[in-house]
Amino acid sequence: MAKHTILYGCGHIAPAEVEGTEYEQQEKLDYLKICGRCPACKKEYRSAHPSLREA
Repeated sequence: MAKHTILYGCGHIAPAEVEGTEYEQQEKLDYLKICGRCPACKKEYRSAHPSLREA
């Protein structure tokens, strides 16, 4: 698992942990940079949309 500090799609800078091969890690980071939410935004979004909370 690798840790990176990235600029998420939401506009915030936060750490990201990604697993997999080097190629898979880069794919995941690219996705997070374009349309991902940082952990704080993800938490806020899930609290605003209770039906999306994980069990």
